[in-house]
Amino acid sequence: MTAESAGPVDPWADFDLSTADHHETGPSQRLRLAFYGRCSTEDAQDPKTSHDWQLLAARNLLRTAAPDGEIVADFFDIGQSRVLPWKRRREASRLMRALDQPSRPFDGIIVGEGQRCWFGSQFSEVAPVLEHHGVSLWVPELGGCYDPRNSTHYMLMTLTGGMSRGERQRVQERVRLGMAVQVENDGRYQGGRPPYGYTVVGYAPHPNPRKAAEGFQLKKLVPDPERAAVVERIFADLLAGRSLRAIVAALNEEQVPCPSAADPARNAHRDMTGWQVPTLRAILTNPRYTGYEVWGTFKKTETLIDPEDPTWGYRTRLVRSDAKPVRSREQTHEAIVDVVTFTRANKVLSARGAVSQVSKSRRNRTRGTSHALQGLVYCSICGRRMQVNRSDVSSAEPSGLRYRCRLRDLTPGSAAAERHPRSVSVGQELILGKVRTWMVELFDGDLRDEAMAGLLAAAAAPRLVDVQTERLHERVAAAETKLRRFGQAIALGTNPAALVGPMNEAQEELAAAQIELSLITAPARAPSQERLQRLFDDIGGQVRHLLAPQRSPELLREFFVETGLRLTWDHPDRLLHAELDLSESLSSDLRETGEIRGVKGRVRGGT
Repeated sequence: MTAESAGPVDPWADFDLSTADHHETGPSQRLRLAFYGRCSTEDAQDPKTSHDWQLLAARNLLRTAAPDGEIVADFFDIGQSRVLPWKRRREASRLMRALDQPSRPFDGIIVGEGQRCWFGSQFSEVAPVLEHHGVSLWVPELGGCYDPRNSTHYMLMTLTGGMSRGERQRVQERVRLGMAVQVENDGRYQGGRPPYGYTVVGYAPHPNPRKAAEGFQLKKLVPDPERAAVVERIFADLLAGRSLRAIVAALNEEQVPCPSAADPARNAHRDMTGWQVPTLRAILTNPRYTGYEVWGTFKKTETLIDPEDPTWGYRTRLVRSDAKPVRSREQTHEAIVDVVTFTRANKVLSARGAVSQVSKSRRNRTRGTSHALQGLVYCSICGRRMQVNRSDVSSAEPSGLRYRCRLRDLTPGSAAAERHPRSVSVGQELILGKVRTWMVELFDGDLRDEAMAGLLAAAAAPRLVDVQTERLHERVAAAETKLRRFGQAIALGTNPAALVGPMNEAQEELAAAQIELSLITAPARAPSQERLQRLFDDIGGQVRHLLAPQRSPELLREFFVETGLRLTWDHPDRLLHAELDLSESLSSDLRETGEIRGVKGRVRGGT
């Protein structure tokens, strides 16, 4: 009789034993994490404080969830709205590009607050990429590491993005309602550039105690006598039967400073070349000249950058509001024109058809849309930005878009007007084709080494800020030496009264030199070869993708702006001069001084 078996025999036992992995597991590797955070400057956040508390929150999470972990890299976006997707945030996009690098120094990412990092559906776009590269994600709201196989984790993270979106919308709505009430009930000035003819003055402490303690005041508009007289003249001339173009010609001939020239500090971005018809129309239709505060004429709207790829996010635009603006119940500042005069002037504009239906239809064909080179093309003759104009579609210009500079828009009698042709224009397709070729060669082709060598040479050259700093240090040392000698003379018995004047002069010289020295930004360190190599690799990786013909105009223009592209059309020689300013693409210490300007080139090609 055989012994009874203790249990069923597994027929796969020998096979499983022979194929088992008997390798010993080595010592566990320390968890290396990259910290990511973000702060916006819209609500006056202190970037350093925001960075430090988010980093502290990340470290507190490590202490409880992963005591063996350490933060080895830091990625922090400053002044980047949460609405921007990660691929459009400077530091976040740099972090994502580092994921597929073999020498990546981190194994996971840790954040200080989920709502600051993800907005709307952004987490759904980032999480699959992290999972693909095997990078873990640590979030305080989850109390540890995100598990892509845990549906609860995914629901919580998408909920976090939705809460972030809802929070932003609630804040926007509260701010809008609050500003509307302040204007309607109190007539409070809401800031911004004052209309031509007015200046802004403070008249009372701010009602918020904290802001009042910091010196903030409520402000109101006060007429500037000289400029207010020009505004009165414009209204009077219009009601006397003169056309807008005739008024513009008279103001320019009399060399009356236009609004941008009258206040260059606030209008450094404008051409300041004289009065224009749109400038007059903006003055004639601005109800604030009646003494009433008005708010809500324009509104912010968000449109998709690339409708074919929503992951690029939205672009915020300022457009004229279709809702009725909010007007104060009573006059809040001294009027330059009365309500009756303002109303009569606007009726005259409407009756005359100051903006004809034909002109409206022509402008509306390009209004409300962004074009790839809008605001980036300049005329070499007058130095002004060339305006977008849509012409008939042709084989040479499939889009029908051209950039134009007209003689009629220049100040009569100016030096530029004397040599300017009646109209200068160049097609967008011609420019884009040349720019695409040039930028590919520059960042990922034959011109790359030459451009990098030029940037390094420019950084190594003596800079004006260094010379100024050296001279100011010499002035400080000389003044301190004088004061020290005066002190020694007094100690040796010299009458102090005889040295009061020289000592005061030396003290004033010392104080002046120290103030000038404090106003000079510390000189930036020159970029290394490795830093420029990474910069060119980062931009070069985007060039071929973003400059593909099918990319949206909004996305193209954003890329051109970020790389500091400036194009100058030389009409007499039929040449396109291109210049890139890479200071914004360098690290923050280089970006602050802007010493590394960029590279220039000439893109040949006739029309």
